[in-house]
Amino acid sequence: MNQQGFFGGILHNTSKENPEFHNWNRVRVKYCDGASFTGDVEQVNPENKLYFRGARIFKAIMEDLWNKGMKNAENAILTGTSAGGLATILNCDKFKSLLPESARVKCVANAGFFIDGKTINGTSHIQEMYQEIVNLHGSAKNLPLACTSAMEPSLLSYLLRMPPLGFGAVLAEAAAAETAGEEDGGGGEKRTKIFLLALLVLCITRHVVGAEDDLNVNITIHESATAQGSVCLDGSPPAYHLDRGHGAGLDNWIVLLKNINKKKND
Repeated sequence: MNQQGFFGGILHNTSKENPEFHNWNRVRVKYCDGASFTGDVEQVNPENKLYFRGARIFKAIMEDLWNKGMKNAENAILTGTSAGGLATILNCDKFKSLLPESARVKCVANAGFFIDGKTINGTSHIQEMYQEIVNLHGSAKNLPLACTSAMEPSLLSYLLRMPPLGFGAVLAEAAAAETAGEEDGGGGEKRTKIFLLALLVLCITRHVVGAEDDLNVNITIHESATAQGSVCLDGSPPAYHLDRGHGAGLDNWIVLLKNINKKKND
């Protein structure tokens, strides 16, 4: 596990590269569980000696951040891309519940939807794949109740039934909804919020690529989490990178859940 993590875009510490969040507490959580922080199986897999404890990892790290100042959070954002985006969707309610009641909390998932479409060979496998993941990791009990009470949790179908649209199409649709909202005498307030959220995602997507001047932040290995069984797939302790906030951003937090892509200093 690399000892330093690359902080660019919305995690950078300069106002030039990151005008909105440069003075916030910025956290990058290492992805090491394989199921977007939803698994919780007590028994170690006898065949491959792997641990499926993603939900415990999420809770342990959030509690550690709580003790490092997040208990005083005024504003907090949970975000991530791809597997981290899916983790953002699935853990948004849990994230909010772990923060002070007075905190303003937002969750922004980038590319967190996985489309239920066929491959170039005309076959479909994604539902079967997700069912295997949920069963293997024991994830069903940690999925949002609002979803599992209405549909089969093992399929995660609420994430698979999205139309195959690119983000540009989604943004265009949101813009159309905004225009309609102006014409229906106030009934478009909800659609206005959707439009603004789409713009926020576009902004974050633009910034998340990275800055010209790289910022590398030392790793924090949460050794004590292992006592609660909060461990990565291989049994190692979970970890994260934290760059402290300052000034007006001292009590504001942005937590980015990493995806599985291997990039520099990941």
